[in-house]
Amino acid sequence: MNVLRASVRRIVDRGGVRCGEVEVKTDDPEHPVLLAYMTPTYGDEYDMVSLLGNDADMEIDWYDNNLHHAFTDETMALSSGMDGNVELASLKQQILASGVVREDLARELSR
Repeated sequence: MNVLRASVRRIVDRGGVRCGEVEVKTDDPEHPVLLAYMTPTYGDEYDMVSLLGNDADMEIDWYDNNLHHAFTDETMALSSGMDGNVELASLKQQILASGVVREDLARELSR
């Protein structure tokens, strides 16, 4: 999986932890859009604590549609397998290197 484009959407609280929500567009047809949740560690490094599949569609998700799960947790699915952790580490580095994601995270999470 390769990152085509990534950008910081907002800062959110996930389980009591402030995270940068990063929208990621990939070349993977099974996961074309993901939401990566990043937390600062030390220096200018970040941990990717969660990865959600984003299948939101305004035509069917504008109301409370319990028949469609617009956001699915893909963290475990993408980290399983022989090279799962290596792939996640590569994905994280691609996200942080995309555009100004690292700079935006540093600015927004320091507020």
